[in-house]
Amino acid sequence: MSSPSKIASLVYVIALTQFAMPFMFSGVGITLPLMGVELHASAVALGLVETGYLGAAAAFLLPVGRLADATDKKMLFKVGLLGYGLLTLSIGFASSPAIIIALRVTQGIFGAMVMATGMALITEVVAKEQLGKAMGLSIGAIYAGLAAGPFIGGVITSSFGWRWVYFLTALVLLLSFLLTHLLMKSQWKRPQIKFDWLGSLVVVGIILCLIAGSSILDESHWGGILLVIGLINIPLFFWIEKRVEQPLLRFDRLRANKVLSHALLTQLMMYSGSFGMTFLYSLYLQEVKALSAQQAGQLLVIGPILMAISAPLFGRLADRITPTKITLAGISSTTISLIMATQVDANTSLIYICVTIILQGLGFAMFSSPNMTLIMSSVTAEHYSMASALASKTRYLGMVISMIIITLLMSTLIGEGTIRGSLEGYLAVMQFSFITFSALLLVGVILMLKPPARSG
Repeated sequence: MSSPSKIASLVYVIALTQFAMPFMFSGVGITLPLMGVELHASAVALGLVETGYLGAAAAFLLPVGRLADATDKKMLFKVGLLGYGLLTLSIGFASSPAIIIALRVTQGIFGAMVMATGMALITEVVAKEQLGKAMGLSIGAIYAGLAAGPFIGGVITSSFGWRWVYFLTALVLLLSFLLTHLLMKSQWKRPQIKFDWLGSLVVVGIILCLIAGSSILDESHWGGILLVIGLINIPLFFWIEKRVEQPLLRFDRLRANKVLSHALLTQLMMYSGSFGMTFLYSLYLQEVKALSAQQAGQLLVIGPILMAISAPLFGRLADRITPTKITLAGISSTTISLIMATQVDANTSLIYICVTIILQGLGFAMFSSPNMTLIMSSVTAEHYSMASALASKTRYLGMVISMIIITLLMSTLIGEGTIRGSLEGYLAVMQFSFITFSALLLVGVILMLKPPARSG
C-alpha cells in the first residue's frame, strides 16, 4: 500500500495538472476578441474555437473512461497531458481560424484522457472519509486555474499579444507533465475486454453533427440537416448500448444507481445553463463596453477566485452534512445570477455585472465539490474511472449544450458578420441565451428539491 506521503504527493501532482488545464481553458476566452481582429474571424468562428474543443472532449470522455478502466489510468493521464501541452504550443503559431479550430478539436481529445482519469486516480488512493477534502482540493485547483486564466491571460494579451497566452501556458503544461512522469509510475497493459467501437463512433458523430449544424445554420440547408442527423442518432446510441457485449455505458446500472444518475443529471443542467455566461461576458466587456483584455480579465476573475477559495471549504462541509443541501443552495444562487443577466444591455453598470459574476461563482463553489463527492462515493472501486468519465462527460456535455445554444443564436442573429460590426445582434444573442439558461437552471433546482434517498 502506498505511504500517506506518497498518496498526498499524488493528489497534489494531479491538482497541479488540474490547475494548468483550466488556466489554458479560461485564458482562451480572453484572447478571442483580439484573435478575431487579427485573423478576421467571424462571431461563429470564435464560438467554434470553444465549442470544437468542448465537443471533442465530451465525445471522447466515455470511450477513454472505458479504456482507462481496462488498461492503465496513469498512462492515459500522462499521454493526455503531454498531447494537450504540445497542442497548446501549436495554437500559438496558428495562422487562421480554421487551423485553430482543428487544433482545439484535437486538443479536446487529449484533454478527455486527462479529465476521464484525474478524479479516478484521486478516488482510487484516498480513504473514503477523506474523499470530500481531496475532491475539494482538486476542484479548488480547477477553479484557481479558471481564476488565473482571465486575469493573467488579460495581462499577457494586453502586454504581449494573444499568442503568448498559449506559449506560456504550454510551458506550464509541459512542466506539469514532466513532474507527473517523474512522480507517478505507469505501465500499459493490453485491454482484456471488447471495446465498443460502434457506440464510440456514434457518440462522436452525434456531437460533431450538432456542432457543425449549429455553426452553418444560416448559410446552407446542410446546417438543419446535420442538426436533425445528430438528434435522430441519439436514440440509435441508446439502442446500440443495450445490445453490445461491453457497452460504453450500462444504462440499466445507471438507472439502478439513483444517487449517481440524479447527481449527473443535475450537473448536466447546471453546466448547460451557466457555462456560457463567461464566454458571453468576455466578448461583451471587450466589444460592447470597450474594455481592454486586461480590464475584462480583472472583472471575470472575480467568480473563479470565489470558487477557488470556497470550493475546498464546501468540499469539507460535504463530509459533515448532507451534500444535497449544499448543491441545492449552489444551483439556486447560480439561477438568480442568470435571471439577473437577462437584463444586461449596452448601458448596464459594471457593478451589476460584478454582482451576477459573484453569485455565479459562489453557486458553482457550493455545487461542484459536494456533487462530485456524491458521484464518486456512489460507485465501487472498479468503476471509479467510469464514474469520473461520466462526471466529466456530463460537465462537458453541459458546456457543449451551452455553447451550441450560443452558436445557434449567433448563426441566426449575426451570421458571418463580426461582433464589432453587429453589436445590437450580439446583445440580442446574450439576452436570448440568458433566458434559455435560466430555464435550464430552474429545471435543475426542481430536480434538487427531490433528491433520491441514498442506499445503505
